[in-house]
Amino acid sequence: MGEIKLIIFDLWKTLAYKKNNKNHKSIREMIDKTGTSISVDKLVKIFEESVQTKKWKNEWGAYENMCKNMKLECSEKNINVLMSARKKVERNPKNYIHTISMLKKLKNLGYKIGIVSNSSMFAIENMKKNKLFKYIDYPVFSFEVGAIKPDVKLYKATLKRAGAKPGKTIMIGDNLKNDVLSPRKLGMNAIHYKNYRQLKKDFRKFGINL
Repeated sequence: MGEIKLIIFDLWKTLAYKKNNKNHKSIREMIDKTGTSISVDKLVKIFEESVQTKKWKNEWGAYENMCKNMKLECSEKNINVLMSARKKVERNPKNYIHTISMLKKLKNLGYKIGIVSNSSMFAIENMKKNKLFKYIDYPVFSFEVGAIKPDVKLYKATLKRAGAKPGKTIMIGDNLKNDVLSPRKLGMNAIHYKNYRQLKKDFRKFGINL
């Protein structure tokens, strides 16, 4: 197994995807239906900070908070618009075709598996309906830690939970800033995920053959 003990993956666009969320579809719907002048990039940040950094009693409270942070009237209509837009993309997440077989192979080789993801608790509840989490030893989410990647708090929390050393860990994700440059600040190895074929090549550099 070499020196690597722990392999951590980003969740979205690396192991799984939201079927109807291409090009920030839900964020664009929020903009169109509320009439806000906030840009897509800024609203993504507001959504992350408003919804994905806390455990909520219910969705209404989460999206009421987002509405406040957008400086919108917290009317029933506006809150329902925000909730509905996200529900459309989060209700039926899918694993990539290679995901489960890859995780099985890594587990059989003796590696511990983690996830570090910017996610709301609502998206993860939907995700738990499929098989993926059977193969994850250390899932860590932004709503548990109270921080959003690229904040290294998420990586520190994962290393602590796993009892792992940075140099014996690999982080894999599609976002260069969040999933590669950030964990490298802690001395972790990191792979920029582009596709499964490339990932297998990058794994071989660490003595991992799938």
